[in-house]
Order: sequence, then structure tokens, then C-alpha cells
Amino acid sequence: MNKLGLSDSVEGLVSINEPRVLNKSSTASLDHTMSAVHTPQEKKRLAYERDHYAKGKYDKRFRKGWPAKKRKASRSFRHAADALTKAASLNAESDAKIAAIRQRPLGKWPVPSLRERVAHKLDRRVRSIGAKKARRRAHERRLANAG
Repeated sequence: MNKLGLSDSVEGLVSINEPRVLNKSSTASLDHTMSAVHTPQEKKRLAYERDHYAKGKYDKRFRKGWPAKKRKASRSFRHAADALTKAASLNAESDAKIAAIRQRPLGKWPVPSLRERVAHKLDRRVRSIGAKKARRRAHERRLANAG
């Protein structure tokens, strides 16, 4: 027996002052390998494919806002139907209007990829060249025709 109360056979296995060293197989998982993408052109191509433009400052907006949007559309439909039902009780021609009302359609659309976003931005930039001058000329023509 030694000072710690361990038998001599266990004393060789346990060392109090030495730091614990991991074996080679466990350290291999900690190594970080480099990315297979090396060139800036390849990185940009992958960014255009993988990245998406999710506009918004509030990360919970869709999760919280979609049910609220559905409730608002439903409420609007119910109010319109209720108003027409009350009007129909007063006169007979409102019956046809009740069948004509529809609930506002709700739609979801995907988040555009970065490639789609940049293409749209460049297209809008091309279309807006000279637009301000055209609007100004049209406004001046309306003023000249009115005056």
C-alpha cells in the first residue's frame, strides 16, 4: 500500500500530477480539415446557389405573423358576410351578393436564393434607367394640357 491507499499494481496506472492525455483516435476527431473550395470564384458560385435572402429583422415574424394573417382574413370574411346577411334580411336583392363574397386568398412564397435576388436587383436597375426623366416629362405634359 502507498500513501494514497492504493495498491502497488494500481499506482502505476494512476498519476496525480500528470495531465490526462487523449489517445490518438480521439484527437483525430478534433482535427479540422480544410474546405474543398479554394478559389474565390468557386466560393462565389456556391454562395449564389446556397445562400438565400431572407429579409426581416424579427426572426419569429413568419411563425407569429402567419396565424395572425389568417385570422385577419377570416375575420374580414365573417364581417362582410354578416353585413350582407343583415342587409339581405331587409331587402331581397342582397341574396345574390352573399354568394359573391369570397375569403381573401392567402399565399406563401419561397425565400429567393441569392442568385435570384441579385438578378432581380440588376434587372430593376436596368429598367429604371431614364424612368425619372420620363415621369417628369409626363408630369409636365399633364400640366401643359391642363393649363
